[in-house]
Amino acid sequence: LRQKIVKIVPGDVFNGYPLGEGTTFSLVTTFYCADAVTSSKKVWRRLMRNVSRLVARHGWLIMTVSLGAKFTKLNNDFMPNVRLSGLEVRETLMALGYNQESIKMQAIPTRLWAHVGIPSVLVVRAQKL
Repeated sequence: LRQKIVKIVPGDVFNGYPLGEGTTFSLVTTFYCADAVTSSKKVWRRLMRNVSRLVARHGWLIMTVSLGAKFTKLNNDFMPNVRLSGLEVRETLMALGYNQESIKMQAIPTRLWAHVGIPSVLVVRAQKL
């Protein structure tokens, strides 16, 4: 793996083009990113658009989302999460140009993280048209 990772570049999901305009990849992964930095569904959809701009045509997005979480507790701080359903995630991906047949999702209950506000995790993969 070390031979494959050649550079780590910081990005900003709030930027319309998180790594600069025109930067795309055949595979983009994001774990608890857009859902964990806002409580607004409108903002979440905008952030997902920004992340999706990184996915090349016919490229893949693999992500996890805190499903149904209103907040995440970190130490003694409560951070707001956007409360999402699987249907909202699917509809957003389709609106962003992902192939409906490629969208696969699995909800996984997370008893281990329930005490920090995450009742389940949605694992998602989708291919852009």
